[in-house]
Amino acid sequence: MYELANLSPGGYRLSVRAHPWYAEATQQSGASGTDGSPLDPSLDVAYPPTWFPGGSEVVTAETIVLHAGDTRQADFHLVPIPSIHLKIAPPTGASGAVNGRQGQAFPIVEEITPGANGPRAVSVATRRDPQGEFDVGGLTPGLYQVRTPGQEGRSTMVDVTANSVRTLNLDAPGSDIARLTVHVDGFAGDTEESGDRRGRGLRVSLIDTDTQRGTFSSVGDEGGFAGRRRSKTPATDRIIEVPPGRYEVVLQGVPNIYLIGITAKGAEASGRYVTVPAGETTLTVHVANGRANVSGVATLDGKPAVGAMALLVPITIEEPDSIGFLRQDQTNTDGSFDIENVIPGQYILVVIDGGWQINWGDRSTLRRYLTRGIPLELKPSASVKQNVVAQAP
Repeated sequence: MYELANLSPGGYRLSVRAHPWYAEATQQSGASGTDGSPLDPSLDVAYPPTWFPGGSEVVTAETIVLHAGDTRQADFHLVPIPSIHLKIAPPTGASGAVNGRQGQAFPIVEEITPGANGPRAVSVATRRDPQGEFDVGGLTPGLYQVRTPGQEGRSTMVDVTANSVRTLNLDAPGSDIARLTVHVDGFAGDTEESGDRRGRGLRVSLIDTDTQRGTFSSVGDEGGFAGRRRSKTPATDRIIEVPPGRYEVVLQGVPNIYLIGITAKGAEASGRYVTVPAGETTLTVHVANGRANVSGVATLDGKPAVGAMALLVPITIEEPDSIGFLRQDQTNTDGSFDIENVIPGQYILVVIDGGWQINWGDRSTLRRYLTRGIPLELKPSASVKQNVVAQAP
């Protein structure tokens, strides 16, 4: 049994990931073995990520719409599948190598999962053969990041498919991965907002909004503009490895910084999106400082509009190259709302009574409410108070 309580009204997709607890003892007993003895096939299994109501891909997930006071039941039936194995050739000169062998410096395998902000640890069984190669079992189809331990460790991504037998050479990353050198323009990195020395600084994230395969971030240990950095690149540059495709560029970690544009070499940039091919690409992210806030009180028939939807819609929302995006809040019992960390620009403020029940994500539906909205021009670091009359749904 499981329970997720105290959820806010909205739409949710639900997934579960299980591990073969009945096989872990057998798998772990051979995790560091070098005899190459195979595991019992009946125990060499794994559970793929399962999205409600039962698919293995996020695109098959049902959106569970919750209103205030709702209680829903979502049951899962999990089915194990044969484990996929990945062979990994240790890089030359890796930390812990002795006489050309890797020693105990086992590679770290992390999964890129849809909806997650970066790679996450997975339960795998790693064995080493007499030639020093690693056999990583317990994998299911999906995208993984493989890296060696240590600050100077090497990493790459690999797409694991069913029934595949593949050897990964960390000295020669695959040619099917896009490697972006990311530079941030307009961020000094030395302000009080830039984060500390433990890496909680500005992050550039690439979100796969088309195929929803995951989020890829420039996360690292150096503070400021965090990320993995090549030794020959400037201190403000980081490397992000992603599958080829189209991504939304999102800034995280420093709330007051906002995106004003992106330029790319070897890729196509449009608005806040970039389309990258396999191979080397340079991405320059232009940023500025000073987000705005909008607050106020919404009324309906002279009384506070309670639980209404407040929308702050950029006037460029229907333009393909728009940097801005729609922001929302729910009014409180006194009709008040507060929309923080807004990118400066021109917006239309709309409050819709019972708006959570309409298809406000549809542009044609939203357009008829905008004609009666309040235009706002938000300057950097502005704090605007604007009362508004709520519209009927």
